[in-house]
Amino acid sequence: MLAVFASMGPAYATRMMVEAACYAILALGLTIQWGYAGQFNAGIMGFVALGGFSATFFSIPVNHAFWASDLPGRLGWVLLAIVAAVALVFAVSRIDRLGVPRWLRTLITVLVALIAYLVVISWLRSVTGDIESQVDFIGGLGLPVWLGWIVGGVLAGGIGYLIGHICLGCAATIWSSPPWASPRSSRRFSRTPTG
Repeated sequence: MLAVFASMGPAYATRMMVEAACYAILALGLTIQWGYAGQFNAGIMGFVALGGFSATFFSIPVNHAFWASDLPGRLGWVLLAIVAAVALVFAVSRIDRLGVPRWLRTLITVLVALIAYLVVISWLRSVTGDIESQVDFIGGLGLPVWLGWIVGGVLAGGIGYLIGHICLGCAATIWSSPPWASPRSSRRFSRTPTG
């Protein structure tokens, strides 16, 4: 292995060592969570993808051909349509408050979500196809890679904080009134066996 690094040069050796260190940190995290804690969590790859996206987005050079065309506006409209579709599905999921039966609410929500997905994905495919055919790629910010790593870590930490906050909030709600704290169950648990 050292012979390969020596023959390929210091730039290659540094890149491979950094990549190996990243995989070692990832393996250590998975060992702690899966091995020691016994919790299988495939969602950890979402954090890896978020870090990879931010490092790539920050380090890829700016594509001036993309920004000089009408494609950023079209892509912005599609992203706005995604936000509107999510808001529409959320609003439709609340129509049971208007007296609509729950089974009908669920059916309407699924249908609206499916139609919204099909519409938005067709617009997105059209825009991404035009981007690939006209300017090849969107480009990034052209900043140093280390800045992308820091932003990726902050984003992953922030999302981890939000997930933890939501989960702990749910656990606090459950444990504030556990099922065994009701008067009926407390009598059942307080009985001593007679022998």
